[in-house]
Amino acid sequence: MNNRTRTLVRSAAIGVSATLAGTLMLTGPAYAAVGVDTTALRDAVTVDGVIDHLEAFQAIADANGGNRAAGTPGHEASLDYVRGLLDAAGYDTWTQEFTYERSS
Repeated sequence: MNNRTRTLVRSAAIGVSATLAGTLMLTGPAYAAVGVDTTALRDAVTVDGVIDHLEAFQAIADANGGNRAAGTPGHEASLDYVRGLLDAAGYDTWTQEFTYERSS
């Protein structure tokens, strides 16, 4: 595994860990006790698949001046990428506009 792959895998692990932690906080311990079988989900998430998506996001950043920050064309392209994946998987997607403060 080269340094780029290690970095991508580390980034993916951080992202997956944060997502799982957020899900656990939202669902609480009651759902953990239900014993939902997550085998199919865990089998579907592979290192190669995560790296493919990370490389797609990097390509989007590279095509947009190295930037995917909110409010930039890179962010819009990232949104289109994710929306396209979800739509192709059969999800009904939409975006919700909101305001936020951003320091320069």
